[in-house]
Amino acid sequence: MGASQLTPLTLDNFYNLNHHDWEDVIDEYNGMRTELMRMYEREDELLDALRIVRDDLDEAIAQGHLPIKSTDGIDATKIRNFANDASQ
Repeated sequence: MGASQLTPLTLDNFYNLNHHDWEDVIDEYNGMRTELMRMYEREDELLDALRIVRDDLDEAIAQGHLPIKSTDGIDATKIRNFANDASQ
């Protein structure tokens, strides 16, 4: 069943579902659940990556290996703050 064939499940048509309709509803639910779990896992991976960037920048700034403001206008604290805010 393609997405264009799906209709919203409402109280009006809930009681009119037959066995095959319920199979479709369950299949659609399981597919959406699988996709949602995949998206949550990917979000966790991206948040971990942002935390690593933040921590690496904190360490580099603290040790003096990275100037806070470079001559070409890139501000390391802005990048660090973005990574920190986005990883919360």
